[in-house]
This record gives sequence, structure tokens and C-alpha cells, in this order.
Amino acid sequence: MTANKDFKEVVSTTPDTLLPCAADLLQKHNIGSLMVTDLDEKLKGIITERDIIRSLPQLKDNIINCTVGEIMTKSVITCSPDDDAVTTLAIMNQHNCRHMPVVKHGKPLALLSIREFDTACKHLQTLSRTDELTGLANRRHFIELFKAELNKHHRHQEDLCVVMLDVDFFKQINDKFGHDAGDQVLCKLADILKNRLRGCDVIGRLGGEEFGLLLPNTRLADAVNVCKNLGGLIRTSEIFIGRNVINFTASFGVTKVVEKSLNCEKILIRADKLLY
Repeated sequence: MTANKDFKEVVSTTPDTLLPCAADLLQKHNIGSLMVTDLDEKLKGIITERDIIRSLPQLKDNIINCTVGEIMTKSVITCSPDDDAVTTLAIMNQHNCRHMPVVKHGKPLALLSIREFDTACKHLQTLSRTDELTGLANRRHFIELFKAELNKHHRHQEDLCVVMLDVDFFKQINDKFGHDAGDQVLCKLADILKNRLRGCDVIGRLGGEEFGLLLPNTRLADAVNVCKNLGGLIRTSEIFIGRNVINFTASFGVTKVVEKSLNCEKILIRADKLLY
């Protein structure tokens, strides 16, 4: 993400615009700030609602005759469209900027609001942790959650079971019905897992047709029963592709975390071997 991926339509004004007109523009467009430019569209400053409110007591009745240029913020921190999001956000925090103009060759292209920018960064962070197809945690995020659960297990000595599951003969489904059908199988499996597991359980798509489950506070025998129930639901599910009905099954590898010496990857490898 670069700095230009925020507001594209910018409301601007000139320094000689009367203050009441600027206030009307802010209200009309429901925005918190205006960029102030000269006739050549060169950036001269910013005027915000805060600037106006702060100036009201001293200007009093004379506000009707004041220009934007009299109270605007003249020393403005700017960025370019090519600056990355992390750097831009750091600069905004460093200078305590609520708004930052995006400028190219001296001309403003957009205006970043730290509130909108922070929201966008959090959204991107969520996307980076989520499997695009199924909406489940991707492998990286699953491992992060696994490490947290493993630490909790070691601290409180609570039961923790780990499951690896794999769609059986998935390549044959893709070859016979096409990759769109394969995607629908994966989404159907993800829906079954999300609907049948507890809120405290962690589900992740680790790659291809391979999924991982974390079952905290679950004994091994109970984890095995959970997998048997899931296997039955998967076996009886149906996906309709045109006139074709696809039934599929899945295999499970279940293990209980016991040794403190094993890390997440080694535990997943053990569950994966049990799967086969």
C-alpha cells in the first residue's frame, strides 16, 4: 500500500476565500479539512475545523471578513504518492498530524486522514492474515495463533489437541470437475468447520486442501470424537455443479500436545504423519 491509496477527490480552496465560505465547504462535504492552493494549484496550507474553532474567540464578529489565508496552517507535512503506508503513518504520528497532503511536483493529489489511513492499515493487516478463498486464518496467522495457544498450554497445563485434515482425492475432483468445483469443495469444508466448532477453536487453511485445527481444553478422546463427527458431516455434504453432484471425504490426524520441547511446526508434522 502506498500513500496515494486514500482520498482521490480533494476539496480545496484558495487563501483569499472568506472564512464563512470555507466553513460551509467543510459542512457541505462532511469533511474535517480543506487543502489551500494558489491559482497554479500549488499547495499553500491546510485549514481544518479545529483551526476555525480555535480562531472564533479572537475573530468574533469580524470572522465574516477574514480570509482562509489568515488562519490556515502554513507549515504542512506532505508525502508523495509513492511513499509506503508504514513510513507515511510513522511520519504522521511523529509530527502529530491528523491530515497529510499527497503532493506530486508541488501539486496536491489527495489528502490522507490519519483516521481513515489507520483504518485502511488495519484492513490490510486483516487481509494479510486471512485466506482469500475460505475466509479462514492463513498459514502464517494460524502459526501465530498456535504459538499463543501453546504458551497458554505451557502456563496453565490445559489440554490442547491439534488436528490436521486433508480433502481426500482432491486432485481428482479438480481434474474431473474443474478448479471452480475444487474451490467450492474447500469453501464447503470451511463452512462445516466454522459452523460446527466452538468459538475458542482455531481453524486455518494451511495450503491447498490442507487445513489445521486447534482444540484448546480438549482431551484426546474428545478431539477424536470431534473429528469423527466432522468426518460424518463432510461425507454427507453435497455440492452441485450443473447436473453433477460432488460428494467428498476428508482424512484427519489428531495429536495431543504433551512435550514442552516441541514447537508448532514439529507438532503439525506429527499430526500430518498421523493423517496419512
